[in-house]
Amino acid sequence: MSVRLKQNINEILFCILVILLARVLATVTVVAQKEAIGIDFLYGKQSTRHQQILSGQQGNPWQYRILPDYIIELIKPLYRNTQNPLVTSFLELRLAQNFLIFLFAAIYYHKLHLSKAGILIGMNILAWSMTQAFFDSDLQFSTYFDVLFYLIAGILLLGRFYWLILLVTILAALNRETSALIPFFPLGYWLIVRPQNVTLKKAVWYSGISLLLFWGIYFGIRQYFGERQLITPYGNALGWETFVYNYGRKITYLNLAGTLGIVPIVALFNWKHWQMSLRAFFWIVVPIWFILHSFIAIMAETRLFLVPMAIVFIPASLGWIRQPVDRN
Repeated sequence: MSVRLKQNINEILFCILVILLARVLATVTVVAQKEAIGIDFLYGKQSTRHQQILSGQQGNPWQYRILPDYIIELIKPLYRNTQNPLVTSFLELRLAQNFLIFLFAAIYYHKLHLSKAGILIGMNILAWSMTQAFFDSDLQFSTYFDVLFYLIAGILLLGRFYWLILLVTILAALNRETSALIPFFPLGYWLIVRPQNVTLKKAVWYSGISLLLFWGIYFGIRQYFGERQLITPYGNALGWETFVYNYGRKITYLNLAGTLGIVPIVALFNWKHWQMSLRAFFWIVVPIWFILHSFIAIMAETRLFLVPMAIVFIPASLGWIRQPVDRN
């Protein structure tokens, strides 16, 4: 057997292993979330919120995160013979989301030139983080789509498929307002990495068009559904009051430690060895992500930090087990 054939077989076997692991981790994380939430919650509040979003009766910002609920309506007929097609659709969508998150995380880590061991370890770290992020949560479809879209955006930039960012932006804008950083990926990436096959003019064009698409959809959805009452976190006014509330609660630190662990610390200690690609994603996402969520969200709900965990901290902390070839 030739060396080349052996390599091809090994690659195929590894791809199969990644797919199987993604399936197992998806199942484990969904089962854990289902148990944490409780089936009664899915039959009650989750179903009620879904119907309110479809009828345009939910508050701000829930009413404007329409992508998951319309997908659920599309797939619900597939489960019409089950006891409760809606709840089955909820669980099947979460299972599909998690499977795709783990699968695209593996592709993203491969694009960052992590070794096979690094890819598998990264997938398992991400799974652990996801099982620690259920505090005060429902199935949170939009949050997990957010993780997925950021991973895909990273893959597209690493593969130099800049124009596809436009398509990701459209879906992400229909999903959640926190995807607003995705349009900045092409320009931010170019400014730090300076890829040879993309000019500054093209990077500006891709980011500019993406921004127009995002804000067009953002305001279009709000115009269509109209103004809705703002749902403030635990009654705290957005801004300084929420900031004080976040950093004055012990559970904020406990939950962040449970979800992020020492991974960000390990990653930051390894900063001088970071690839330029990871540095670009760090500067585009991480500082503003933590600053904004300090003022406008409840930080103890640590599912909100799965995006920087997946696309920056995990691969940066595993940089010591990269493939021998060092590229951006």
